Amino acid sequence: MSKKAQGSINRNRARLAVSKVHEKIARCREDFLHKLSRKLVNENQVLATHRHSLPRQCKSCDR
Repeated sequence: MSKKAQGSINRNRARLAVSKVHEKIARCREDFLHKLSRKLVNENQVLATHRHSLPRQCKSCDR
């Protein structure tokens, strides 16, 4: 796209093509995460999440 003239029809077409590719990748990632989370829910009775604070953990490891 960088070699296309600004405001040209070909640049707009290239921009749309890149946009479609990015959208497809985003949808594939979203679909994978949805399938994975669905699989985890179906296989397990209980799911628990825990949020870690990495900066605090790293500081405590240095001592």
